[in-house]
Amino acid sequence: MIYTLTLNPSIDYYLKYDGIIDNEEVMRVNDYHYKAGGKGLNVSRILNILNVKSTAITVLGGFTGQYIYSEFLKYPNISLKMIDNDLLTRMNIKLHLNGKELAFNTSGPISNECIEKGILNMIQNCTVDDIIVVSGSTLKDTSESFLKSLCSLIELQKAKLIIDMESLTIEQMSEYKPYLIKPNLYEFRLLVNNPELSLSELPTEMIKLRKYGIQNILVSLGKEGALLLFDDQFYRLTHNQIKAVNKVGCGDAMLAGFISQLDKKIDVVESLKFAGATGCAVASTMTDVTDQEINHLLSIMNVKLL
Repeated sequence: MIYTLTLNPSIDYYLKYDGIIDNEEVMRVNDYHYKAGGKGLNVSRILNILNVKSTAITVLGGFTGQYIYSEFLKYPNISLKMIDNDLLTRMNIKLHLNGKELAFNTSGPISNECIEKGILNMIQNCTVDDIIVVSGSTLKDTSESFLKSLCSLIELQKAKLIIDMESLTIEQMSEYKPYLIKPNLYEFRLLVNNPELSLSELPTEMIKLRKYGIQNILVSLGKEGALLLFDDQFYRLTHNQIKAVNKVGCGDAMLAGFISQLDKKIDVVESLKFAGATGCAVASTMTDVTDQEINHLLSIMNVKLL
């Protein structure tokens, strides 16, 4: 079973405006829509499209939380496990302004001991056959002891821990011992404290991270593809250029595509190609993708061993 954990989900509210910014007048958007999300929930949504079952654990509250809950009940391959929260689940604004994309994310509600204990109880029966994906931002005031307990429990049960979180340090990663991490280049630079890190320097820094107990590393590179270090072998994913219209959830889709194939025991090269096709499919549309669209993009994916 694949579990996804989204501590700080959101409703993403998309606004499209093509016009002049006028501080004196009310401006009418050209289009709008909203979507239930959060990084772990995004992973589960893509897995559902790929006909892969997952258990999605998340924290929900208020009318926004109720909307997310109702949306995810529609997906037949997702078992949604909700921790009730008295506070309102956050909303984020994604503004498409005259061809540019701007994201305004809110911090979300505050964590508490009841929420943290509830999450630990939900994964206490995970097994060596399970994959646990912990991704996205944490709730405010999430205790350090909770994250340690969570990762220790996963390690004790010998499940595979996958982390996609921006805020963690190398020291924390060393304690948590993830099976795989999936930062983008910006997040990887934060992790190694080198904002000027170039693509050519990336492999050296990835190898250095292995000594901290991180087994495998997948760095998503946007239009440049991805670089994967898996079982001491580097794999470089590139692809033909696509017409990208969406930046939200592409990395989550890449991760979902990758683990969906690993879960089926597909070899690493084909898994990485599928991950790239899944990420590109999400980047190509503002609506939900289909498995047909993903498979269509497989032909433009290239993987080279370094």
